[in-house]
Amino acid sequence: SILFLKYINDNNKLISASRDKTLRIWDIKYLNCIQTLRYHNSSVLSCSYNPLNNPYEIISAGDDKIIVIWEKYYNEINKKIEYKIRKTLKGHKNSVSSLLFIKENKYLISGSKDKTIKIWDYTQNYKCIKTINTLNSPILSLKYNYINYNINKNILIISCEDGYIYFIDINLIKIVKSIQFPRYTVNDFEVDNSQIYIAGNDHKIRIWNFKERTKEIL
Repeated sequence: SILFLKYINDNNKLISASRDKTLRIWDIKYLNCIQTLRYHNSSVLSCSYNPLNNPYEIISAGDDKIIVIWEKYYNEINKKIEYKIRKTLKGHKNSVSSLLFIKENKYLISGSKDKTIKIWDYTQNYKCIKTINTLNSPILSLKYNYINYNINKNILIISCEDGYIYFIDINLIKIVKSIQFPRYTVNDFEVDNSQIYIAGNDHKIRIWNFKERTKEIL
């Protein structure tokens, strides 16, 4: 199974993460696999990339609890660009289900089934500067978006297995808002500045309007 995709729009590349324990880098223009990255010893659940480095770094994580930073280099033997491991990040006690790189703060955010969020500072060689352990359920998905109602700033948004969605001020590193959907697992979601669109395990999509505080169900 392919579990996650990440498109790199400034490079026309697609990264796929799979249960076969690999990451694959695809060239969208030529529709071929450029390289297969192997290191994880179990399913790769998520991937991201650091756009601050030139060339950019690929970041992966999965069921083995490890986050891997991959850097691009020129292979003199093969005469082509490839990726190798620059660093591994350890600290989570269960599967790392989500990754998100926030360019403005130079933070890598990781969400785990151990019910914690970790913030890794790129400017300190990906040092973990904060662990948020006040959540009560495994983390499934992470997003970073501008919310213009009451909050009026970019906010880290987290979905959990227990139906909670948390809004975290990444500068203050504190929860500023939460929404609960009882008995409803939030598998994934998308956000614009006024609404959040939530996909769950009951075959329905829910739309929550921040201003009206109303729900619609599709």
